[in-house]
Amino acid sequence: MLCSVLFGGCATATCIDSETCCIEAHPGNPAACGLTAGEAAALMGAAAGAGTAAAVTSSQAKEDEFAHNAHLPEWKQRCIRAWNDCADGRLDGPCTACLRRCEGQHEWPADMCGPKPRKR
Repeated sequence: MLCSVLFGGCATATCIDSETCCIEAHPGNPAACGLTAGEAAALMGAAAGAGTAAAVTSSQAKEDEFAHNAHLPEWKQRCIRAWNDCADGRLDGPCTACLRRCEGQHEWPADMCGPKPRKR
C-alpha cells in the first residue's frame, strides 16, 4: 500500500520499464500510455518472457518465443530481440535505455549495448 501511495504503484514481475508499468496501471486502456492494443500486448509479452529467454536453446524455439511479435515492424522486432539478449546478459549495457534509443532510431545502439568485453 505504501508504494502505491508514494510511487503510484509497485513494480511487478512484468513491470520492467515505464511503458509496462503504465500498461499495468491502466489495464484495458493502452491508449493512456500512448500505445495501441497490439503494441501493449507485445511489450507485456516481451516483459513476461524476458526471464525465460535464457532457457531457450534451439533456434526454432527462439523464433516461437517471438511469434506474437509478427505483426510488428521488422525494426521493432529486432529491438525487442536485442533487448531480450541484453536482459538475459548476452549483451552489456543499459538495456532499457538502449531499447528506447532503438525505438527512436529503429536500430539497436551497439555502441551502448554491445557484446560483453572479453576477459583476459
